[in-house]
Amino acid sequence: MDTDAGTGTFTGTAINSLGETAILDLSLSGYLDALNSGFDYKAGGGAYDAATQDFFTSAAGTITIGNKTYTLNPHDPLAGSTTFQFGDGANDKTGDFGGSAWLNVLHPWGYQLPHWDINFDLTKRPTEVPAPGGVALFGLGLMGLWAGSKRRRKVAAA
Repeated sequence: MDTDAGTGTFTGTAINSLGETAILDLSLSGYLDALNSGFDYKAGGGAYDAATQDFFTSAAGTITIGNKTYTLNPHDPLAGSTTFQFGDGANDKTGDFGGSAWLNVLHPWGYQLPHWDINFDLTKRPTEVPAPGGVALFGLGLMGLWAGSKRRRKVAAA
């Protein structure tokens, strides 16, 4: 995200409920800082906190599913003059960092499809990292094996 230029990118791989993989490559523009822009969030949405959520008012790009590439409608990329919202709780489902948008998408053959609703949630999951003590013990074990083989070679040579 480049707040000075008012632009951002949204790229990634997603898997839908049918197990299909989608590759998203979107360029976002029209950045609105909810605290400083005076932007009035649309009525009827989920929980909203201007301190943690911001918006983009326009988008362009593609979504590829299998061998088909769908393009955002250049005349109305965000359905019904909505926004691409992002931030903590922006997906209306959890308090985690996420986002949502209604996208007007063109079929690869060029005709308009019903809008697509994307929601994403980047839940923080702990990653297991080996304890330094375990790595040190492994290293000591390797040194012991090396020292033992060196000692056996000395005894065999004598």
